[in-house]
Amino acid sequence: MALLRSTTKLQLSLGMFATLVIGLAAYWYLTRIKDTYWSREIIADQLQQYRDNAREEPKNGAAMRHLIDATKSGNSFRRGYAIDMIRTLSDKAEDVVPLLGTLLHDPDSFIRGDAAHALLDLCRFAKPAKADLVETVRQYPSDSCGVYAARALECLGDDSDDVLEALRMASKTIAGSRARTAYRKLTGRDPE
Repeated sequence: MALLRSTTKLQLSLGMFATLVIGLAAYWYLTRIKDTYWSREIIADQLQQYRDNAREEPKNGAAMRHLIDATKSGNSFRRGYAIDMIRTLSDKAEDVVPLLGTLLHDPDSFIRGDAAHALLDLCRFAKPAKADLVETVRQYPSDSCGVYAARALECLGDDSDDVLEALRMASKTIAGSRARTAYRKLTGRDPE
């Protein structure tokens, strides 16, 4: 009889423990995963609205300032998505190219990659960020930001010594095929 009671208590304790674990898992799901999904959707909608408004407003308007401010957010998703929205605003390039050049030095590799990709898309407007692009190719030749930066330098068509030296050095890395292609296009020969 005592054994039956202790077995029942053990089963009851295990049942309560399992209920607690399931409850905690459900709480974690609802507050972390689901919340993240919904908050990202809200962020994306808001930033798309800012982009659409920025297209129609005069230079340096409120919507453009909101997008630029979003690149300084503590939320990595918000920052990356803001850069992605900015990338589509080539008519506002003079407002954003210096910012994108600065973001090439961000500690977050995803932000650096987004900024380099945006500068590639804004190709002919990216000249003010040339020094930042060269530094990115030198520092991160195998990261996506270095590959995009090499392509942006190729797009600029600048065959100055600093550009060619950065591309030549990057062409020796594992991911250097893009730098070799850019060097070849700019000089008509293979890097040494």
